[in-house]
Amino acid sequence: MKRLNLATRTGAICGLALVGFACHAESAPTTQKTAERLGTVIVCAPGAIAPERKAAEELKGILSRITGREYTIVLEDKAASDTPAIYVGQTAFAGRVGLDFADFAQEEYALKTVGEHLVIGGGQPNGSWNGVCHFLTRELGCRFLAWDCEVVPHHQDLLLPALNLRREPSFAGRHINVARFRQEDRAKISRYMRWNYANAHTSPYDRLSTEREATMCHNSFYWVDHRKYAKSHPEYFSRTFREEELKTKETRYQMGHVCWTNHDVWDITLRKLREVIKKDHVKLPKWKWPTVYQISQNDVQGYCSCPKCEAALKKLGNLAAVQLQYINYVAEAIAKDYPDVKIMAFAYVHTEDAPGSIRPADNVIIQWADLYTRSDCYRPLTGKFNTTQKAKLEGWQELGATFSIWDYWNMGIPGPYFGPPRVEIMVDSIAPDLRYFARVGAKSLFFEVDFCAKHPQNFFDLQAYLGYQLMADISLAEEMLIKDFMAGYYGPAAPAMTEFLTMLRKAVKNEKEALVYITNPVRTYTNGVFLAEVYRLLKIALATVPAGSDYHRRVQQEMVTPLAVIILNPQYGFCKRTGLPKEDIVAEYRKLQLDRLEQPWVNVERRKKDTVALETEIAGMTLEIPTPDFLKTRTKIVKFAWPQMNESKHYGVAIESAPDSPMGRALVARGKRGQEKGLHNLNKSFIGGLYPDNFGIHSASDKRSATTIKTPMPQDEKYHWYRMAAFELGPNTFLWGFYWRMRVGLSPAFSNADGLPGYNVWETWISVKYAGPSYVQGSQVRDGIFLDRVILVKPEQSVE
Repeated sequence: MKRLNLATRTGAICGLALVGFACHAESAPTTQKTAERLGTVIVCAPGAIAPERKAAEELKGILSRITGREYTIVLEDKAASDTPAIYVGQTAFAGRVGLDFADFAQEEYALKTVGEHLVIGGGQPNGSWNGVCHFLTRELGCRFLAWDCEVVPHHQDLLLPALNLRREPSFAGRHINVARFRQEDRAKISRYMRWNYANAHTSPYDRLSTEREATMCHNSFYWVDHRKYAKSHPEYFSRTFREEELKTKETRYQMGHVCWTNHDVWDITLRKLREVIKKDHVKLPKWKWPTVYQISQNDVQGYCSCPKCEAALKKLGNLAAVQLQYINYVAEAIAKDYPDVKIMAFAYVHTEDAPGSIRPADNVIIQWADLYTRSDCYRPLTGKFNTTQKAKLEGWQELGATFSIWDYWNMGIPGPYFGPPRVEIMVDSIAPDLRYFARVGAKSLFFEVDFCAKHPQNFFDLQAYLGYQLMADISLAEEMLIKDFMAGYYGPAAPAMTEFLTMLRKAVKNEKEALVYITNPVRTYTNGVFLAEVYRLLKIALATVPAGSDYHRRVQQEMVTPLAVIILNPQYGFCKRTGLPKEDIVAEYRKLQLDRLEQPWVNVERRKKDTVALETEIAGMTLEIPTPDFLKTRTKIVKFAWPQMNESKHYGVAIESAPDSPMGRALVARGKRGQEKGLHNLNKSFIGGLYPDNFGIHSASDKRSATTIKTPMPQDEKYHWYRMAAFELGPNTFLWGFYWRMRVGLSPAFSNADGLPGYNVWETWISVKYAGPSYVQGSQVRDGIFLDRVILVKPEQSVE
């Protein structure tokens, strides 16, 4: 492909050489040109649907930027037949030259040169838009690398290309949820996604209903409303619901399940589905009619265990089969009235294994979830770390099921998912996984990833761009796409950033253990040597681009997480190796984060809030945790305080000011409003036979929970130390208290120790205060359990 001089949309710094990527022969950037100029008139059909009109408008804008010339849009009945034109959408002219769009799939498109004219059209609603995307990127060399980085070539004249191609994207549904938790301009993010062929909520697999919940996940209680039926028919559900939960719409998908063997549930669901489809067909134009409706299990493991469900489970072999009886009944019945409608059901958690005794109906789509608690997203699904997950998916394929994929990348959701932050990347699993999904016949793809605004995942935008491009065309060469991205996104900083990327890819690839996302956050490559080299390369990259430029801002984004890791992990020895004082690194981190908050898309209120949160974060990162006198002789010690503790405000657990603690703050369990009296009752057990003064340690990766204590109850409302027996930590081990609602992640003390016996065995000490009348006779303060410190020591050393 010819090299082009390019400039970024915002703050162009210098000319860039865009690297061409490998393509299909039929879709390769055009080398043959006609003798004609590309027309400056864009023609739409008078009855063009909204996406076709939008495609024409966007094409007009981009072509004007490329050429500096003025383009006009006219309706077909007003267009002069002898004027060279670009026909966009399902025009009559396209029909006259042999394009029968009635024969096109919804995402399929065609580009055809006819004399002096170019025709771009396709199926509805997205085919024509896909055709325009193809024309701009594959024929004219435009790149939409990120929400804030569009690379557009400049040509005074464009010759009419000689085209005659028809194709459709490699997957019918294509969505990566890049927008959630971002502060940036959502309209620009949406535009970027569409220019990369994304079709969230417009694909044939997730087009929204007039009743949005009918086409969203975890919606069992939408079809069988728990608020309507729970009291009169508790047998419809897996448990009886508390009155206060019935009012909590936001969490109802986490409250239980419907009974999958109750035939009343089947009929209620079918009636509701018929009502919704009729409503959609009345309210929506035909091109917007949903063809897939979700009947999706809730996001909780409390499945129904009534005698009928237990008998069905025993007979059919697994929960997927029990669920499938219900789904098939609804699907087969609805097919009689609406043969084009399909039902989508989750294969998720305990329903992810294919049933051996029952097959999905022909109009059922199984959405298989590659669980982040079981899959190594950093390495391909076809590799040695993911054999179990791969076998589960292939079980559905062997069953002949039509299926789509819900997969998880390195998610940046606040909480335990990307906390503590990590320097990591999963770019090398994207292309192999997408090609594998194409081979096994997946129809649509959804990737849950989320951007962590506080500590961004490294090369997040590269991963998203690579995923979008390959979902559209699985034959593209990923290394050329990566090279293309790095040049356009980082400009002069690309060489240093590419060196960082290469080093990080190699480090992840060489990890010896499975990197299961949330249950194994330990990265053995993260040490002082590695972090020093990352820091060096990022400083070189920053020095190559002007301060305040878009390139500079993007490199800064990549530096946030490495600096956070350096500050939070003094044991890695970065400061000792580099000679840089921790204070200097903290100051650099503060300035970098404040610079990010000064970007124009961060509103004033958000800036104020995040500035305060930043100072709180830095206070936690630099917090000195004192060791009690009786543990000062220990040489191997790991300490935790409020910065490492997890709030759960929904359950009445939060970080609060604690003036009487040397930490200044503590994790406090108050209990959910309205339930406090019962939750703090020392004479009445609650969930699992636990009491409020129980503490324990649990290893989530292998389900061990051998250490549980019941603490004494001092009457002085002061902090006291309690010892917990030695416990072997796993890669995702946490301390819990107050019915598992207080949590402190202990993973920083875990190490992949190559099987050395006893290496991860630690003795745990906790500093706890009890306050309030439930615990202290005559107390006048509100009930609360305060945890201000957790200290781990090696058990072979005795306490003096």
